[in-house]
Amino acid sequence: MMKDPFFKFGVTTFALPSYLQLLPLSILRLYRQILEFCAITLSLYINSAIPAVVISGIFGPRIFGLSAEPWYWPSFWGSFSNVLERGLDGFWGGFWHQSFRIVFTTPTRYLIKNDYLKPHSSAAMLCSLIVAFCLSALMHWAGCIVFFINTNAVRMALFFIIQPMGILIQKALCATVQPYLNKIPQDIRYAGNFLYVLVWLFLTSNLFIEELVRGGTCLLPAFPISIMQGLGISETGSGWWSWPQLYIRWHTGDKWWTSGLTI
Repeated sequence: MMKDPFFKFGVTTFALPSYLQLLPLSILRLYRQILEFCAITLSLYINSAIPAVVISGIFGPRIFGLSAEPWYWPSFWGSFSNVLERGLDGFWGGFWHQSFRIVFTTPTRYLIKNDYLKPHSSAAMLCSLIVAFCLSALMHWAGCIVFFINTNAVRMALFFIIQPMGILIQKALCATVQPYLNKIPQDIRYAGNFLYVLVWLFLTSNLFIEELVRGGTCLLPAFPISIMQGLGISETGSGWWSWPQLYIRWHTGDKWWTSGLTI
């Protein structure tokens, strides 16, 4: 990734490595999206695994009690079969990490509990879909505006806001061809769901990825130990430890809300 200036600076006119210069723009875009998807997935895996390893594996129930039991730390990720069976809805609702699922679904569950919405109704489904992605957009927008580098937080939020549209489009398409779906072999249906997810994310994910990269998130290694760096064939530094030292200091900004502790 570090050979490609895109992952250092975002969208830029810097020269590409020779092995990327001949790629069509669409293939280059897909290549970058796949790499960034792998980087995000690996980072989230590590960030969710470290607390489980420390609390459950190292300290154990004697110190942390019930919260140190292994079953208390289930995987945040679902089976990839959700994508094949349900398409884009399964990607977000079943496969992608569910770290904030309770927070994002609480407003709709409150409305159902107080009889404002009927359980399993179309209105409840639509409300849950829109509210969850709007909250996700707000959360990622807030994270984007605190980047030191000038990023466009609206583009990042827009990526999440339009995801319900993609889900509803696929559901409408499936409803249209419903009489013929049962006649199509299962493998072909699975391939169709996967292809739809791939095309939709290919068309929309640059809204998210470009701002994430521009904010410098790819400059911090996902894993604290780097084999490449330890062998001396990395441009980021020397030694096996790849994460920078942790500096906590006070930053004074122009306004009170731009001041605080920086890490």
